[in-house]
Amino acid sequence: MARMHTRRRGQSGSDKPVADEPPEWSDVDADDIESRVVELAEQGYDPSKIGLKLRDEGVKGIPIPDVKLATGKKVTTILEENNAAPEIPEDLRSLMERAIRLHEHLDDHPNDNQNKRALQNTESKVRRKVNYYRGDKLDEDFNYSYGVAKRALATDGGGSRGGAVAGTGSVSSPQDLPQPEPGGSSTESDVRISDEDIKISDRDLKKYG
Repeated sequence: MARMHTRRRGQSGSDKPVADEPPEWSDVDADDIESRVVELAEQGYDPSKIGLKLRDEGVKGIPIPDVKLATGKKVTTILEENNAAPEIPEDLRSLMERAIRLHEHLDDHPNDNQNKRALQNTESKVRRKVNYYRGDKLDEDFNYSYGVAKRALATDGGGSRGGAVAGTGSVSSPQDLPQPEPGGSSTESDVRISDEDIKISDRDLKKYG
């Protein structure tokens, strides 16, 4: 599938193996898995991170490769049933956090045209997501703006960031790179070439002339 806002192809990746039931070695009660999912959400983990934690650490020492196969429900469904889902969906919140980082970066580097374009693309994706979730997981009158995003993320209690905006540091740019100290560059004497180095004999001139 082609990437949005580019003319390049997307990245290739491996597919999950087709399976209708969890493997025999992952025999854990569905209620225990759901309890662990809610527990991790209360600790501040995003739904995607919860799946990784269950895959790597498991429940009672037994890995859970696929929550949906083991419980018949997605992680987000389990969280919604237990009133533990974040107010803003994870994918939308991640895009809004990126937009905020870009805004703050451009405040310090207003001539960074590359990241200006990145901000336009990111906010375009945010508005697409808002239109998709509006009336379902978002209020009907929710409209995206920089100020609305900052207030929404500050009050959102879901996710591993605990409602705070993560990674508000500026995006790297040439201005952020260390600059050479004054006087540290090469001087004229360092690159001076003597007359002997460029002297060409009359015979060479006749040969190559």
